[in-house]
Amino acid sequence: SAKNTRPQTSGNIILKPAKSLELRVGFYLSEELIRKVNELTAEQEQADGALYTVPQDGDRRIILKRDLTVEFSNNTTQLIPLMASIAVPTLRLSKNEVDFGTCLVGQAVEMHVTLFNPSQSASAWIAYKDPRYPSISQQVFVVTPIEGFLEANTSLVARTKTTLKITFTAKHNIEYECVVIVSGKLQEEEQTLVMRGRGSYDQVHERLVNVTTGT
Repeated sequence: SAKNTRPQTSGNIILKPAKSLELRVGFYLSEELIRKVNELTAEQEQADGALYTVPQDGDRRIILKRDLTVEFSNNTTQLIPLMASIAVPTLRLSKNEVDFGTCLVGQAVEMHVTLFNPSQSASAWIAYKDPRYPSISQQVFVVTPIEGFLEANTSLVARTKTTLKITFTAKHNIEYECVVIVSGKLQEEEQTLVMRGRGSYDQVHERLVNVTTGT
């Protein structure tokens, strides 16, 4: 049979004997759906057929199911199942807290934390300090880089990880605490990193090696 792929106008489609017709079905990912992803309850199907899943590996997905209904002139119908699986970008930190302990005032000490993307969707991210913390605590902690791009976790060579370098330089012999928030541009769940440290004028707290690698 011949295949007819010409554009069709709205309304009934007439298919002549011994002819076939190809129907092309498209999928449009709306910004509204992306923005409401964090409002969905995991593993609970929504009224519109959307199902939000969160596997243990962190590869979050939205699964959409619909039926395409084809009505024929002889009053019969045919249902064609449609499904779309949307990979939702995800951010994870190797740890959610870094404690520098007691450090010599004026000496810079580093710790490293890994930021990674376990999902099959790329993620553009930014890191910023929680403005609710005192400015004196925000000043003694420095995080670099403060933005970046993580590729989708679709191959062994994909760049899905980056190292955040946290530097603590105490100014006085007091305790400091601040929080860094890592946020994505596609409604990724925000990740928080609590940073703590204390300053001391006692030379016994001088660090001969200033870098501590986190996991």
